Amino acid sequence: MKRYLYKLFFFLLTLYVLSYASVWIYEIPKREAVANKTLDVQNKWNDIKDSHAAFDIIILGSSRGDSGYNPAIIDSITGLNAYNLCSGSQNIVETYYIIKELIKYQQPKIIVLDHFLPSFKDEPDYFQVLANAEQMSFGGRMDMVVNGFGATGLLNYSTPILKYKSYFKNDLKNSLNKEQSVSSYQRIRGFYYDKTQVDSIAIASFGPLSVALPQSTSQKRAQNYVKKIHDICQENNIKLMAVRSPYPPSRLHQYPDDIAHDYFTHLYTSLAHRFIDFNYPAPRQLRDTDFSDNRHLNYKGARKLSIALAYEIQKTHLGK
Repeated sequence: MKRYLYKLFFFLLTLYVLSYASVWIYEIPKREAVANKTLDVQNKWNDIKDSHAAFDIIILGSSRGDSGYNPAIIDSITGLNAYNLCSGSQNIVETYYIIKELIKYQQPKIIVLDHFLPSFKDEPDYFQVLANAEQMSFGGRMDMVVNGFGATGLLNYSTPILKYKSYFKNDLKNSLNKEQSVSSYQRIRGFYYDKTQVDSIAIASFGPLSVALPQSTSQKRAQNYVKKIHDICQENNIKLMAVRSPYPPSRLHQYPDDIAHDYFTHLYTSLAHRFIDFNYPAPRQLRDTDFSDNRHLNYKGARKLSIALAYEIQKTHLGK
């Protein structure tokens, strides 16, 4: 029996070492990006930690917010200093701990939180979660991993190959795809300035908005974290703007059943807090060609949304 346990132990240890070796190889491009200072998430957090920076507005949310809100345009209208700290698949739990961390370095007047229904599910994208965690202080990182995501978070943190499981598969598919698209973008104070424009074929294939609502346990957890975000903003004299970036107009027109709008409206009504959905009404003259795909704005659409947000900030928070 003891011999069997020894064999099992060394077998598992070998697997663990091999998994780390695989991750080390897989992360070679990431380490090169760190060395070249081209890793987006690192650059964003370096900007937040810059002692000479003073951001009045910080925008949080998923990749939809990342490509949707241009700080330069917002600043030109409000006269404030904005920064886009959105990140891919940013989970609502992750958002709360990002706020806890960023207020160590910044004292924003306004936090704009963009809402995306998949960000409210229990099982986050741990690759994205841990990408932000790596940039936090050790205390902030462990706070999010352990207190925010519990045993599963700790497992993904301690066994890095787990966070890459879906990415290995996608990268393999992409490597076999000879017609890979290359996105043309740049960063403007965290904002993803994307020049891609969706074509008519893609527009015709847009599907419905509807996705399943989180399960009841997920909804309770999400509501709890939205309240935590609401409370931490109040405690730090930060005005919270709960918003939702728009979808392509033809998609909304063809599939008017928008359960996410109803869910978020009800959620914020329960907190006696205003929720602004930029789908109703959409920013002026928004078109399908203002998108890079079925849900992300390109730079033209981001300009229209950023203007709409800036005027909302002026009206609601600046009294102009």
